[in-house]
Amino acid sequence: MTVDDIKHLHRGGRISSTAATVGSLLHVKPIIVVDTEGKLVPAAKVRGRKKSLNYLVEQTLKNLEDAENHSIFIGHVGTPEEAEMIREKILERASPKEVIVSSYGPTVAAHTGFGSISVFSYGEKRTD
Repeated sequence: MTVDDIKHLHRGGRISSTAATVGSLLHVKPIIVVDTEGKLVPAAKVRGRKKSLNYLVEQTLKNLEDAENHSIFIGHVGTPEEAEMIREKILERASPKEVIVSSYGPTVAAHTGFGSISVFSYGEKRTD
């Protein structure tokens, strides 16, 4: 997943105020993954929104396993056009069983903020 405004991560206690300020000034978009223990951990930092969305697509495609028999889920907060763009890019290069696009519920949206977007897929193993 990635967020558009990292200040929400600061408010949730995931990053310091210094990191939030510097990250905002440099347009850093963190990539967050679910690790093998089910915890959210930072995996990468990308500069710019477009690069962060492309990173999600590339990592999803790189790690897909048996795509034809599994679904991909794309969640977003207020960015259905970007979620659809990710869906289309995945479908150009893979043939999953289905790709489901949905908006987050209010609890997740409150913690990630407007513009957050995530891609969940089935892979051979969880990646860190």
